[in-house]
Amino acid sequence: MVDVDRVAGPDTSVGARIQPFRLAGTGARVKREYGSVTVEAVLVIPVIMVVLLAVVQFALWAHAAQLAQMAASEGDRVARSLGGGSAAGMVQANSVLSGPGSDVADPVVVVDIMPGDLIRVSVTGRATSVFPGLSLPVSAVQVGPIQEFRGEALEFGNSEAHRGSNPSVVARFEALWSTRVPRPEGYGVIPR
Repeated sequence: MVDVDRVAGPDTSVGARIQPFRLAGTGARVKREYGSVTVEAVLVIPVIMVVLLAVVQFALWAHAAQLAQMAASEGDRVARSLGGGSAAGMVQANSVLSGPGSDVADPVVVVDIMPGDLIRVSVTGRATSVFPGLSLPVSAVQVGPIQEFRGEALEFGNSEAHRGSNPSVVARFEALWSTRVPRPEGYGVIPR
């Protein structure tokens, strides 16, 4: 049997009574689902909030890691510079870590003078945590040679400065080159 109301469309007459939707062939009415949106919201919103907090926690960790790297780099730059030193490098790194926008908790800065006149600046700490009990560590290490002033002048022009251009200049350069500074691989006088 075909339902006439469904085939012919709704009755638009003035006195037409609006019929509730019926399942085809059953005559049973579909029950309305009052409150289902509320139940879904109660289940979905906490999950969305946890995901958003995880994204915020990751952003805080990434920012703290970048800040630790910048503090190590600045401390290394100041410690290596002429007239710097390990104390000046430590002060500079701590000033970066205590500056505005710093979210590194419990920062520790260590400046070491290594063999070969190298300075190593290590920065460690923890990222600020959104979740209770979560502690994400951050660390950075920067190493570089100590810069020093040399009073000896090589007395050659820029055209003679590249290796192998003038044997006498290269010999003087080799004699004055510090053995403490690592040489690039393959460096040496090019035989002619």
